[in-house]
Amino acid sequence: MSPGAQPGPQSPNGPYAGQTSSPEPRLDDRFPGAPQTIPQVVKRDWSFPSQIAIEQFMLILVLVGLVYIVQQYVTLGHLPRPFNSDPSQSLMDFYNTAYWSHRPGAYEIWHTVYPPLSFLFAQIVTNDACYVGTAYDARTCDPAGAGFIMGFYLLNTVLVFLSLRRSRAAAVPRTLALCLGLPMLYGLELANLIIPCFTLYVLAEGGLLKSRWARHLFRGLAFNFKLYLLVVALPSALQRRVGWLIVAGVTCLTIYLVTLVVYRSGTPWDIFTDLVLYSRDQSKLYFEQNHLAEIASKSNDIWNRTLPAILRLGEAIALTGLASGLILKDAVSRRRLTALALTTICAEAAIHTQGFSADYTQIFLIFLIFREREWSITSSIVIVMAYLLCVTADIALVDAYREFKMSFLSGRLVEVEFGLTASQFVRPLLIVMIQMGLTGMLWRKVIDNSNRPARRYATSFAWIGRPRRRD
Repeated sequence: MSPGAQPGPQSPNGPYAGQTSSPEPRLDDRFPGAPQTIPQVVKRDWSFPSQIAIEQFMLILVLVGLVYIVQQYVTLGHLPRPFNSDPSQSLMDFYNTAYWSHRPGAYEIWHTVYPPLSFLFAQIVTNDACYVGTAYDARTCDPAGAGFIMGFYLLNTVLVFLSLRRSRAAAVPRTLALCLGLPMLYGLELANLIIPCFTLYVLAEGGLLKSRWARHLFRGLAFNFKLYLLVVALPSALQRRVGWLIVAGVTCLTIYLVTLVVYRSGTPWDIFTDLVLYSRDQSKLYFEQNHLAEIASKSNDIWNRTLPAILRLGEAIALTGLASGLILKDAVSRRRLTALALTTICAEAAIHTQGFSADYTQIFLIFLIFREREWSITSSIVIVMAYLLCVTADIALVDAYREFKMSFLSGRLVEVEFGLTASQFVRPLLIVMIQMGLTGMLWRKVIDNSNRPARRYATSFAWIGRPRRRD
């Protein structure tokens, strides 16, 4: 041992027995000027009592809302608000698609924006003999079609639980809240193709498959069911994940071209022109069918001005959160960025239809939020807001219009009420609060990494963050 050297701990055994190990270098030797204490991140266990109690309470709210809906259905003969206001249209999202899958004119006459895969799927799972009449006739002639949708719904319940099982005690309440909540049940009532699309999305994004190619395949299939899911590629574009974008793009395009050749309709120009017509005319049709003019007149401009302005503000906040993917591309969570991108779809859907209530597109957003494993003040608020989006019960504030309609589910004439409800004001605020929470979590990650001495992720905005501690 050289003079002045400090003895280190002895190696007890092994090939270097009897030798002294050199002392671990100090942090300031490796990173001059860095503080000598590294803050320890304390991660709470998912089983601590406060989190379990909160999530179980939120699940109770969801179940109470479900019991209320069942009781109202037995009393009224139709599903009350915030479900579909026309009880004669139950299951018709699927049967309208299936009707046009068995005859030409889906893009030229019906002006659909669905890619060809949706019609091929409906064509496979339905009986062609039942579609010689109207789509309403097919609904009673071909119950197997709705049975396939129900089968995918049950499969979704299993897949969601398997995806969330790493959350331990939170897996059961989150699975039940999502699968028995308003967005999922609303899509199930309409038999919308979002139910099988969600199956594909969970397989792609739920951490269930190890094969990257299998995940890209299911992701491409999901994209070809619902075009707005292309927004989930935005975080990868912001984070400059070129390889992911190329593989996902090639997979999605290949599936589209194959289905286009098989179905022989649905060119990009067809979809684009129908999308323009949809954005121009569908909101007016929805406005008239739901008597929104009478409802808006009783809201003192809250409906026409305040709620859209609040949602636009939330979109602006979401854009600032998405910017964190540009600044710290490898550190911020892609799942959180994707959830934030999906909030803009939910906000745009509410503004476009001016429904401000039930929205089945929220199932993708809620699923990504429920995959959150961190339990902090901000993340707990976001998770609670997601639970509240699942609550099915609603409170009528003002009745603006009433009319009689035939209910398909009960098979009798029922009186339907149109008017202002509490959820039409609360749900837009929940979306904005989720946007604020996710944006705060993303930017906190940027700030925490900006001045870390041994930071792994480079950022061009080193001035963002806490001041350095001076010893």
